Amino acid sequence: MNFRNPESDRLLEQARLEFDDEKRKQIYWRWQELIHEEQPYTFLFYTEEPAAYSRRFQNVKWLPPRPAYDLNTWFVPKAMQKYTITQ
Repeated sequence: MNFRNPESDRLLEQARLEFDDEKRKQIYWRWQELIHEEQPYTFLFYTEEPAAYSRRFQNVKWLPPRPAYDLNTWFVPKAMQKYTITQ
């Protein structure tokens, strides 16, 4: 699929550089409106991708889409750690 639209390109670049969650959300909302208006492609469905992790991990939060995740927030409490780094 190919979609050429200067406003779409501008919005995606702007969202990529925006660190404020609320502002980025508004940019993506506008981008979704643009895609809806132009409809370069008909999205019939989205396949969910399976994901799994060990119960030892704490602070696991799945982020949409696909699911996405931020591994910087995951951790295993010291008492549950099985492996150590030896140097």
